[in-house]
Amino acid sequence: MSSLKKYIFYSFIVLSCVVLSSYVYARSRATLILSSSGKVLHAKNAQKKLYPASLTKLMTVYLIFEGLKYGDLSFNKKLVVSKKASLMEPTKLGLKRGERISVRDAVLGMLIRSFNDSAVVLAEGFSRSEKNFVKLMNKRAKQLGMYNTHFENASGLHHPKQVTTAYDMAKLTMALMRDFPEYYHFLPLCPLYCFC
Repeated sequence: MSSLKKYIFYSFIVLSCVVLSSYVYARSRATLILSSSGKVLHAKNAQKKLYPASLTKLMTVYLIFEGLKYGDLSFNKKLVVSKKASLMEPTKLGLKRGERISVRDAVLGMLIRSFNDSAVVLAEGFSRSEKNFVKLMNKRAKQLGMYNTHFENASGLHHPKQVTTAYDMAKLTMALMRDFPEYYHFLPLCPLYCFC
């Protein structure tokens, strides 16, 4: 792909993500628009701490993409559903304890329908427990410069200490594009309601 085509493609992707981010945070009057270079063009309440809800799953998928890229996971690997995952609050796929699901199907379920049980299965499959996975989420958030973000779970279910900002979520979205161009095509599968 030529440089111009790559620039146009990534600019379109960034614009799409920024529109999504702006739409989600508009309800709290926080907006943020970034150019393809990462420069802030307009911001309103971009540093206001908010509850991320299902936007949390963007960090979950970031770590899963990282595991796929570096060979710690494969899309065909079967993950075992734990009791905790099977008891997650909706929305959920309805996975049963002891059942197996592929990494690919869990990622698609988490991104397309925002299934909480899929997010927990992925977290446990990658780090043996959601608690360990959350430690990785917070470590990676700091490494990505998301200094106003703190995670408490992989699914985005409400927790009073789980917070982020529009600015930090924009950083995460750009990191997903930059670090995982081979997997980024999964994200457009996610409809707006996943992140509302």
